[in-house]
Amino acid sequence: SNEATMEKYLKMVADNIDVVDEITIFVGGSHHGYTPREKTLAEAALVTHAIKKYKELGVKKVGLNVLATLGHTEDGGGILEKAEMQYMVNFEGIESGSCLCPADERFIEYIKDKYTLYAKSGADHVWLDDDVRVGNHGVVQGFCYCPVCIAKYNKRYGKNYSLADIQVKWDTDTELRETWKEDQYDSLCNMINEIHNALKAVDPKLEIGYMSGGGNCVYEWIDASEATKGRPGGGFFNDRFTLELFQKSFWIQKELAEYPDRVTDIQYEYESYNGRTLEKSFHTSEMETSISIMMGCNGVLYNRSTMIHEPKFFEMLRKSKDKWNVLTNANRGCMN
Repeated sequence: SNEATMEKYLKMVADNIDVVDEITIFVGGSHHGYTPREKTLAEAALVTHAIKKYKELGVKKVGLNVLATLGHTEDGGGILEKAEMQYMVNFEGIESGSCLCPADERFIEYIKDKYTLYAKSGADHVWLDDDVRVGNHGVVQGFCYCPVCIAKYNKRYGKNYSLADIQVKWDTDTELRETWKEDQYDSLCNMINEIHNALKAVDPKLEIGYMSGGGNCVYEWIDASEATKGRPGGGFFNDRFTLELFQKSFWIQKELAEYPDRVTDIQYEYESYNGRTLEKSFHTSEMETSISIMMGCNGVLYNRSTMIHEPKFFEMLRKSKDKWNVLTNANRGCMN
């Protein structure tokens, strides 16, 4: 049951409160873009209860991470409920089954309501996940070319293009490519601003977090969110190819260079998707944390769902925290 599971997590936190500064509860439970309102309401009630319980244990800050804003992949497409909204369409005219288009006003109203419901949980912060991006949305690996985006573009730039026209002109028309990118970026920026306004309308003191990655670390988008928390990430899900950790460390530095000065709480995204215990060793996790701090982060969000079964993971945190505090203080101010 939900209550029994909650008790297990409460015990885990109580036993390790000395190494838990902050808790972020991932909400949504799916990479699918759309969640019916009644399900969001039910989940918001559950996390309201969880936040209260964690605070009673002495956790300083408890917040939420909205797993799907637009949607990450084709997970659930054709199975989960489909929304009466525009889904993204790729250059070949194939529509995503899961990822929603930010240019659709119906979507904007939906996503404002979704974030509002979560914000009413009493969360100290709310993170936008890295599906807030252009491209890498299932079958839509680049821009969106849905009817809503085409109509919006035509109105803005005084054109009368169809998708077939765009397909013919794309390779040779530099102005079309540049203005299409501009319009796509502006749609996403508008969506982020609307989410910010919805969150702050519930609680002006609520902190906003922005998870960045290779495809969404854009200064204007982070700035529109007015985030004070940043979470650079992207890759290194397991330690089979340890070299990827060092590649990721350089990506992190590139991401931090795009962060506005207001972003001062920089929590490295420790990934362990898809949550299998043997995917990443404790030694690698310790090394990864140390490297992330040396790259300019001043915290780590451990996205490791298996840790409830891993007391030795917390032992590693406990043995390493003094070293990490020294590293963090030595590196303070280097990136911002």
